[in-house]
Amino acid sequence: MEDQRNLHQHNCGGEERVVGREQWAEIKFLVASGWKIARIARETGMDRKTIRKIAQSEEYQGYKKREKRESILAPWREFIIQRSVQVDFNATKLYRELVEKGYPGSYSLVKEVIRPLRQQFRAAELAFMRFETPPGKQAQVDWGTYTLPIGDESTRVHIFVMILGYSRSMYVEFTCNERLETLLQCHQNAFAWFGGCPEEILYDNMKTVVLDRKSNNIHFHPGFLDFANLNGFTPRLCRPLRPQTKGKVESGVKYVKRSFLAGESFESLEHLNQGGLHWVRNVADQRLHGTTHRIPAEAFLEERLRPYHPYAWSQRGFSRTATRDCMVSYETNRYSVPWQYAGKNVEIQALGNNKLRIVYNGVTIAEHDKLLGRFQISYQKDHFRGLYQRERTVKPNSDVQIRPLAFYERIASGGEI
Repeated sequence: MEDQRNLHQHNCGGEERVVGREQWAEIKFLVASGWKIARIARETGMDRKTIRKIAQSEEYQGYKKREKRESILAPWREFIIQRSVQVDFNATKLYRELVEKGYPGSYSLVKEVIRPLRQQFRAAELAFMRFETPPGKQAQVDWGTYTLPIGDESTRVHIFVMILGYSRSMYVEFTCNERLETLLQCHQNAFAWFGGCPEEILYDNMKTVVLDRKSNNIHFHPGFLDFANLNGFTPRLCRPLRPQTKGKVESGVKYVKRSFLAGESFESLEHLNQGGLHWVRNVADQRLHGTTHRIPAEAFLEERLRPYHPYAWSQRGFSRTATRDCMVSYETNRYSVPWQYAGKNVEIQALGNNKLRIVYNGVTIAEHDKLLGRFQISYQKDHFRGLYQRERTVKPNSDVQIRPLAFYERIASGGEI
C-alpha cells in the first residue's frame, strides 16, 4: 500500500516526516515562485529542514530512476528544467532546441524526461489553487466579460470580481472597460463593500497592474503601485501563462456568469450593478461553499481587514470642440452640452464610475452616464432650453447652427436628432 501511494520520507531532526508527491510538487512550485523557506514553513506547518531538502531535490523519489539512460542529458538538465516550463512542456520544441545546443540523443528520451516534470508541475498548480490563506491575508482579483441584453441592445460588459481568500466573500461590479481608472475605482468600491482591504492581492499580468515582467524583475504600473502603497496592500502576480494560480477568483467569475447573469436582462448598467450586489448579499455569500464547507458571510466575520484610504487620481482629459449642434464626441458616441458652449473647446473627463464629465475652463458644464454601445447619442433637455427665443435673434456667423424650431422641440421632447 505504501508503495502504491509513492510516499517520500525525509529525516527531519530525528523525526520522519512523510511527504506525498502532491505536497512535494507544491513545495517545489512555491520555491520556484520566489517564496522564502521561512514563509513556506509558516504557511504549511512543515519543518524548514524538510522544505530545504525538497527545494534541493531534483525529482520525486517515487519515480523510477533511469540514471544510465538519462546520463546523456546531464549537461542540459538545468536548461531542461527551466525551459520546459517556458515552452509549456512541448517536447518537440525542447528537443529541437537541445539539438541546436549539441544534444546527440533521441527525441523519445527527451519526452520521457519531460513527462514527470509536467506531472509534477500540474500537481503543483492544483495544490496552489487549493492553497488556503489566513483571515485578512489575501484577496484575488480578475476580470471577465459577458454579453447580455441591457435596455434594447445586446451589450458586452466587463465583470470585476474580488474574492477574499479566507472567507470566499466576494464583490462584483460591471463596467464598460478595464482601464486603470476603472480598476482603481472598482477596488475602492470593493474596499468600501468589505469595510477594509487585505494584506495582499493576487492578479494575473494585466497591463493596468504590471507594465513589464522579465523573470523576477517586475515593473508595476506606477499609478497602480501608488494606489497599492496608499492602501497598504502588496500586489502579487501569477506566474506568466499560469492564471490558474488564482483559482479562487477564476471560479468566482464563472460562478457570476452561471448563477447571476445567465438568462437575465437589465434596464441599464446601474440596474445591473444593483442586481449584482443584491445577488452577492443574498445568494453568493449565503451559500455553503463547496471547498471551505462554510457560508462566506459567516466566515467573513473572522476576516481581519486593514483600513483603506480614499484615493484621488488625476483625471485624464480629452479635448473636444462642441459642434454647432451642441454635441461632443467620445468613443464613437455623442453627448450634449449647454447650447451656450457650441463651438467652444471643452474637456471630457472619463470618471471611474462609468460617468463622463464635460468641463470648460475648469468648470463642469455637463455630466453624462457613459453609453455602452456605439454611435449613440446622450442628450439632456435642459441643454437646449432657451434656443427657441435665440433662434429668432441669432446672427448668421454665430457658433450655434440655425435650425428649424421643430428640431429643438424634437430634442427637448426626447426625440431623435
